[in-house]
Amino acid sequence: MSPTSSAAQRAVQIWKAGVKAVNSETLVSQAIQVSDQELTICGHTIPLQGQERLLVTGAGKAGSGMAAGVEAALRGSALAERTSGWVNVPADCVRRLSKIHLYPARPASLNEPTAEGVYGARQILQKMSNLQPDDICIV
Repeated sequence: MSPTSSAAQRAVQIWKAGVKAVNSETLVSQAIQVSDQELTICGHTIPLQGQERLLVTGAGKAGSGMAAGVEAALRGSALAERTSGWVNVPADCVRRLSKIHLYPARPASLNEPTAEGVYGARQILQKMSNLQPDDICIV
């Protein structure tokens, strides 16, 4: 193996490790802990009374992975059953999640406002306007 190919292989390994280190799904799932009594996000604890709903909203390329990370962190908890959401993402980032709707707000190649993005933003605002005082919203 030549020194050039070895250096190139190391560069690729470093790049892959960097990409893995900032995986939005992994980072979000690790940042959230839940029990029947509390929800903790990045060290901030929210007491749970058992009847509140959790709404997850957002937008952007990382939104798909972040929403999946929320679902992974909540999986099996009572709060998961009271979770819903709407996240605007580029069309190539849409995947099926169990509780959070990923909406194709723009084509992957177009990074500017679209009619679909406006529609998605209105859906988010509508869902947020239905929140009750005890509900929780993660944006």
